[in-house]
Amino acid sequence: MRSLAHCLLLSLAVCYSIQAQTNIKGRIVSAEGGVLKAAHVHLAYSDALAPFLSAAADSNGRFELYPAEEGLLRLQFTGVGHRKVSAAILLEAGDSIRVEVSLERWRVSESPSSLRLIGDFNNFSLAAARRMDAGDDRCFQAQFERSADTIAYQIVHELPGADGRAGSLKLADERAARFVYDGADAYYSVADAAADTVTIQYCPPDDASTVEASSVLFAAPIRKEFQAMIRAMEQGRTVLAADDRIVDGQIDLIAALEQEWRLPMRQTLLLAALQSLAQHAGAEDTLLLMSAFAELEPTSPLWAYQPSLLHSPTLRVLRPDYYEAYLHTAMHEHPSSELRAFLLYDALKSADQAEQQQYFYDRLSAQHPESPYARLARAAYAPDRMIMPGKALPDFSCDLLDSAGTTFSPENMRGRYLLLNFWATWCKPCVDEMPRLHALYKESRRSELEILSLSFDRRESDIVKFRRKYWHMPWLHTLLAAGRKSKLAQLMEVQSLPKTILVDPNGLILAVGTSLLDTSFIQKLEQVIAADAQK
Repeated sequence: MRSLAHCLLLSLAVCYSIQAQTNIKGRIVSAEGGVLKAAHVHLAYSDALAPFLSAAADSNGRFELYPAEEGLLRLQFTGVGHRKVSAAILLEAGDSIRVEVSLERWRVSESPSSLRLIGDFNNFSLAAARRMDAGDDRCFQAQFERSADTIAYQIVHELPGADGRAGSLKLADERAARFVYDGADAYYSVADAAADTVTIQYCPPDDASTVEASSVLFAAPIRKEFQAMIRAMEQGRTVLAADDRIVDGQIDLIAALEQEWRLPMRQTLLLAALQSLAQHAGAEDTLLLMSAFAELEPTSPLWAYQPSLLHSPTLRVLRPDYYEAYLHTAMHEHPSSELRAFLLYDALKSADQAEQQQYFYDRLSAQHPESPYARLARAAYAPDRMIMPGKALPDFSCDLLDSAGTTFSPENMRGRYLLLNFWATWCKPCVDEMPRLHALYKESRRSELEILSLSFDRRESDIVKFRRKYWHMPWLHTLLAAGRKSKLAQLMEVQSLPKTILVDPNGLILAVGTSLLDTSFIQKLEQVIAADAQK
């Protein structure tokens, strides 16, 4: 009898542990209600970070996810031929969440001017994409020699952006039998290659006159209320907790916090407060600022949702010891390795002494070697890097866009200052720097300063359209269609855009910046302009 009772108690305990396991279940369909060829659900700390947990939906679109993480996270949903959609979610241990998701189909032109093909035969490289020939039946095709029994591929469709700039859409061929998620919000098709010559044919689907929008619907009302609050916060607004009114502009966050004691909502309001104070915090906001950092512990998972909110210049000035200790704890103990890497990289960029830089660089390289932040650090701070102040600029040559048949080389610039600006029309930070770059060019016209812009765009026409419509950029230009994989970009250790290198008349590097707004870089450049103006 005792043994039987013991077994019953054990069974109840096992059942309870299973029931208490956090789970997210639901269904992913197209916005029109149909089942997708393939679909996935992902869980990430934020849309800016890679998912740490994913699961495939079954043939009926149903999925199950069993996360161990808690806190404010992002649910992401992807499907073949459809746009990704994401939604914030606050997970607490034992939660059982139900969600219904519908995905909007990508709009594809009925008659695209051109399509290109990438796949395992060219390492999915856009720079090495094969051109697909258009037929009379609206279909496109490409042929090549077989190199394996199967082929994985994507169709690259050029799309004009809302601002007129071109972009590319990677699509799976929905007629394929198998699909694989590419880890970057898209899918590629997998097909058998039986013959010696492989022919890939793709017929763009009709562009429906009406396309339903995506939606993410949670079953519990508290989830809907929380979603409204998160959406408002992401749009720079705040939800008044008393009656759930969404208002634009500044509101009395302190009053809202006094009325809100439900932990998920209160912590969300605290994040909203920090977002507001990040833009303009005055002395009168000190109490709210301190309250937010006091209630949100350094190890709170919520920080991974918006890591940049950990930056508080006001708190750094008012309570430097407290703030440094807070960041130190987050940097060492936060459960998100990506957030710890982010904080180390940020500390590395902020360090003004060589010893400090070396300390943070070594820690980031040792503890997070595969993180994108470690890659950026290696490009900008590795002690053995080639592109750094004091070293000679490596020699290279490139063809200039505006002068057919003209080759540029730094040797031609000896006796003049040279500014290398790596950029692209699709790079928003690059475009944001254009007013400053034009102003610097205008200021330095009397001096011996030359600018060479090296674009990561795929086609020269993208640059031509940009210069006609947006910024004239009246200096030298070249195209690096292979982007970061081009030999010149690798030679100059370009890991991200923008990147700018200032070279003196003797060919020595004076300054290197990831942005024209970098304080040390701009000071160097202004010194050069001022010195030459006095000649």
